[in-house]
Amino acid sequence: MNTTSPQAYCPLCFARFDASAIEFCTRDGARLRPVESLGQRWEGRTVAGRYQIGRFLGSGGMAEVFEAVDIADGHRVALKLIRPQALAEATNVERFRREAQLVAMIDHANVVKVESFGALEDGIWYMALELLEGRSLEDALEAGPLDPALALDVALQVCDALAAAHAKQIIHRDLKPANIFLHGAGEGRVTVKLLDLGIAKLLGESESNLTATGMVFGTPEYMSPEQALGKPLDTRSDLYAFGVLLFRLFLGGVPFEADSFVGVLTKQVTEPPRWPKQTPSGVPAGLEAIVMKALAKNPDRRHASALELRAALEALGSEVGAATWRRTEARPTVHARPSRRLTIRRVRLAEAGAALDQEAVEIAEGVYWVGRREGVALERNTYLCTYRGNGAAINVLVDPGPPKDLATIAAKVGSLCGSLEKIDLIFLNHQDPDVSANAAVIQELNPRAHVWCSEDAWRLVHFYGLKPKGYSAIEHFRDRTTTLVTGHVVSFIPTPYCHFRGAVMYYDRSSRTLFSGDLFGGLSSRGEGLLADASWSGVDIFHQLYMPSREALRRAVDAVWRLDPLPLTIAPQHGALIQGERIPELLARVEELEVGLDLLRDEVAQESYVLALNEILAGLARSLGAARADELVSAFSADGTFPNLVLFEGPLQVSSIKIEPRAALCALLGGVARALDDEGRAALGALVADASTRHGLELSPPEWCR
Repeated sequence: MNTTSPQAYCPLCFARFDASAIEFCTRDGARLRPVESLGQRWEGRTVAGRYQIGRFLGSGGMAEVFEAVDIADGHRVALKLIRPQALAEATNVERFRREAQLVAMIDHANVVKVESFGALEDGIWYMALELLEGRSLEDALEAGPLDPALALDVALQVCDALAAAHAKQIIHRDLKPANIFLHGAGEGRVTVKLLDLGIAKLLGESESNLTATGMVFGTPEYMSPEQALGKPLDTRSDLYAFGVLLFRLFLGGVPFEADSFVGVLTKQVTEPPRWPKQTPSGVPAGLEAIVMKALAKNPDRRHASALELRAALEALGSEVGAATWRRTEARPTVHARPSRRLTIRRVRLAEAGAALDQEAVEIAEGVYWVGRREGVALERNTYLCTYRGNGAAINVLVDPGPPKDLATIAAKVGSLCGSLEKIDLIFLNHQDPDVSANAAVIQELNPRAHVWCSEDAWRLVHFYGLKPKGYSAIEHFRDRTTTLVTGHVVSFIPTPYCHFRGAVMYYDRSSRTLFSGDLFGGLSSRGEGLLADASWSGVDIFHQLYMPSREALRRAVDAVWRLDPLPLTIAPQHGALIQGERIPELLARVEELEVGLDLLRDEVAQESYVLALNEILAGLARSLGAARADELVSAFSADGTFPNLVLFEGPLQVSSIKIEPRAALCALLGGVARALDDEGRAALGALVADASTRHGLELSPPEWCR
């Protein structure tokens, strides 16, 4: 039986009441309304032509907060909208606008981020903030003080937020548990977020009508003596409030309490704080001195800065032990949102064009290419599998790629399933950063995201910061196959030494799509779509560079041949996708390809190609001039996304070749030929024909000029 009383609110002052006890607001006499009706005027509307409003999250005296979706890229935000009644007072608008400006100035991981703000046509101001999930520190403290290790972890992060604000000359002036949010609480890790800078000010800035000199504002239990007296403030006032916060974090209460607002302020100014004789178990002995210094009545006797206070707290770490949730090691900030606005189109694979950064490409039903293109030879492919069935939904991100691709991937994933926070599983083919690095960022953003990879891959990828409890080895699945809760079956196909000892393919049996990692990858055809063209040269070059031997390829290809049913699509981590009738052709070619160690056996053939290539380049220098010839040849190696195929010991002087010599010569001369006019290509053709005859290479123009 539910004994909770129905809740109601006042439409004027927005106070909450027990609806079963009264019908009218005790403050202003307005008839109460069901709390469920809050926010109904906004739900479903689009704000600023950009944010589609969803569910109501909460409200305060001045604003309402909703979950909303940015329709440009699908990521979620917390949308704060000022109440129409609040517009009657200019100071409310000023506080709203000022909060957005000051938060944007700080830009720190422990301060809630503001994405945008502005005024609508009807004068209503809005603010889009990062969407936080968890609870406020005030809620967490309702049951009493935190475990000392957790309290210290929270305190250090609050110090980081204050230090960042103070570095920008910003004083918060209302530091308290209600303005501190524990983002991710309950997910095994928490990130502190400092909120509500509505009454913050810049150091040395003249007071406005919002907070005029002599006006007392803030929360009395956390006010410094100088703030209680309405005196000018500096950053040390925040350190006093932080001292009160430390007192409550570790001891469960505040230093001063009274029956009235004025009574608390009087104690803040006149009474010394008292440390209890008995403290909760585990509170470090050194904490008392730190808190008492922070609570000094005279600001000159407090810590000089948040960083100084933080250093004192950090020294207590050995006394409190490990926290249940832990902060990860500091790493460069990676934004999981687009740096520019992307309008994502969903297109089928056959329709994918050159504007791939704006396209989430449907490979098969529920399977999408969500990668990024930058116009280089060695592009990366990232894929999303969306499974629906049995009343459940599962989203799997395959090979999440490097940080430079994350913003684009996030936009595309957002357009398909809401946001990166909707990712349930991350599959990693192998350990390379261009395949795996984003997994740690996504898992930090979304702690429930679970990683699949081989034990060999995990030995290396966990150094990116992945969580051991958020990982399953493919070796631990019976028959290396798993059935998702949606009813879909997924198989893992080991491909050892292609190119890595622990490489594993992912076979989505419902769509018959094989995600093959480096195996079957190739160099990209610039400016073209995702489907492989008529040439296999890019695949040959890629495998000759990265694969160890033909024996490794034969073992891997044999595993693909034995798949039942055979894949309809092969989706590698680099280059083009292969479909339909081209798949048997690809498999037959790759299993006979000489790569890696195989290519070192025929040194005589390589020497002949080196001699021929040097003769061709010498003739090119005579024809075009040495400078122009060197420019064209150097441009071939300027991409930088994969190792040079041809090594030079001087300008236009080849010393050795890394891959199969014929493929290297064709690739190099093909690049030069594309930069020449018809007359230049004819001259180059004559040089190739002459060298081919002299060294018995039998090179025909279609091989090197395409």
